[in-house]
Amino acid sequence: MPTSRRGEIGHFTVDRGPDALPCRCERSGCLETLASIDALAKAWSEAGGFGDKADFEAAALAGDEAAVSLLHLAAEQVGTVLALAVLVADPGEVVLAGEVPHLLPDFTERVQAAMLPGVLASQNIPVRRAQLGDEAGALGGVVALMAQRQASQPMKESPLSPSRLVVTGAPRVGY
Repeated sequence: MPTSRRGEIGHFTVDRGPDALPCRCERSGCLETLASIDALAKAWSEAGGFGDKADFEAAALAGDEAAVSLLHLAAEQVGTVLALAVLVADPGEVVLAGEVPHLLPDFTERVQAAMLPGVLASQNIPVRRAQLGDEAGALGGVVALMAQRQASQPMKESPLSPSRLVVTGAPRVGY
């Protein structure tokens, strides 16, 4: 049965090392532990930056070298994870939401550049920033509630159902 957790790329594992940071999902090394606004602000503070998340955001927007460097790394990590998601889901586009993309003028382009080597040549997927602004969280909550409600209802089988993954081109073994 499908769940409302579709699209949780923040919990793709990107760090399997012994020092991988613990995540709120009870695993370690998730993308969220390295590329979320909270993780970036913490890393910036540990690297000598002074202050909290708001100070990190201000520093990044002002071009602080350490903050910008962390954003470059985050864009690379996000792009690498998105490549896996694109291979599986084959979306028409990728939309970046949240607090991080607006902190770096070329964040979207950096994500796309990191994503492209990991997708098929035929998957020319555009990447753009979300345009929802401050209402994004509220709208996301509404969508999550709708998905949860839909998930609790019996599923109708359809060849185009987003809960089904049809793999084509796989070799047949034994006829």
